[in-house]
Amino acid sequence: MEYIEQLYPCPVCDSMDFSPIYTKGDEACKIRNGGKKLFHKEIVMCNSCSLVQTNPRLSQESIEDFYKTQYRISYKGGDLDFESIGLELRNGIMRMDWFGKHLNIDGFKVLDVGNSTGITSSLFFDKTGIKVDGIEPGEEGRKTQKTLFNYSPFPESFEKFNGKYEYYDLIAFFDVLEHFFNPVDIIKKARTLLKDNGYLFIEIPEIGYYYPVFHQDVFFTSAHNTFFSKTIIANILQQNGFNVLNMENAGQKSTLLIIAQKSDSIIHSDPFADHLMDDYNSIKNDVTNYNTIFEQINFAIHIKEHNVSSSILWNIYQNSDFYRTFQKIFSTTLMLRRRLIDDAMEFFFYDKTVPLIDISNDACTIPDYYYLNAYFLHFTGDIITAIESLKKAEALFPHFEKYSTVYKLQKMGFFNLRFFCESRMLNYLNCTDMINSLIY
Repeated sequence: MEYIEQLYPCPVCDSMDFSPIYTKGDEACKIRNGGKKLFHKEIVMCNSCSLVQTNPRLSQESIEDFYKTQYRISYKGGDLDFESIGLELRNGIMRMDWFGKHLNIDGFKVLDVGNSTGITSSLFFDKTGIKVDGIEPGEEGRKTQKTLFNYSPFPESFEKFNGKYEYYDLIAFFDVLEHFFNPVDIIKKARTLLKDNGYLFIEIPEIGYYYPVFHQDVFFTSAHNTFFSKTIIANILQQNGFNVLNMENAGQKSTLLIIAQKSDSIIHSDPFADHLMDDYNSIKNDVTNYNTIFEQINFAIHIKEHNVSSSILWNIYQNSDFYRTFQKIFSTTLMLRRRLIDDAMEFFFYDKTVPLIDISNDACTIPDYYYLNAYFLHFTGDIITAIESLKKAEALFPHFEKYSTVYKLQKMGFFNLRFFCESRMLNYLNCTDMINSLIY
């Protein structure tokens, strides 16, 4: 079909008043029609409610066709391979671990919307007494589910899904809500399908909390129609009959994980109140500055490959406004891969007067940091502190041993368990082995 793109009203407030945030490069525009026209280049902010969104954007009919016929191939490659299955499994387990800390879902009826390869749906099945329905409009995703799990999800879009009224205990939107033409309509429909006091599980990328060491063209992917902040998503949920119970940046890309519960009433607060809006200049500057820092990171990695002192690397990072824990970890692990242990240690511990993050009160939720900290501490002879740091890392890494899906896929030969573990360079198994070696 011929795709149609035009300027649409904001899905939150119906305003047509927008200000530009970012323009993607042509190579980042993966939604194409006949290989000629490039779609979803412009990212804007609504001047009335501050929602960041792609606009102009495709019509709802064009978006549905894209997900049915192109999305999996354009963004995932379409093929089954060790890396893609291992990645989806790891991300699925990390999100299930997080949600499991906050809510016991044993015995729930679950609707998994946009369930892709079915891996997360299978992880739901690993819980006790759970019934799971999946929705996947993409042809490639449904084929993969049939191959991996002999499972057939509902093939229609969520907008067209004819589900039972107040039937489900839980509806999951994992990396899905940002893809819809109108996420507000999606939240409203989800509320009608949930039982009283039912729950939403939501995972979304957060505007202002960008993917580590990736260019903004990657964050502002053409497949996403909306880009939420904590303020905006909380406002949308409250305005449409949900109480936010938990909200935290976690998981592989520190995406925003949310648990919301269906409430008896809808809160009719002013959606345009200043405290419910984001600042345009702040987000605009963040986007501009982040790409500048991205280029600095690439430069830092380049000069390190030419044996330039690691202190120069650190100066580049600490002088940037967008210094991130992830970025430091990334460069440290690159040095370790090249067996530059002394340089990596110097880089990780450089300038102790300005510590990377205070881990004395367990404020850090990134397992790699605790692992690196322990890795270097054991070189200095501080074994007791190293073990404590390793145990914190062990608790935060994905606990794949709890899910039978992992061993089912391994037995079927779809991926190698060792590869899966090592796909996160510093991982749970390494923590366990290292604890044992230091203790015994």
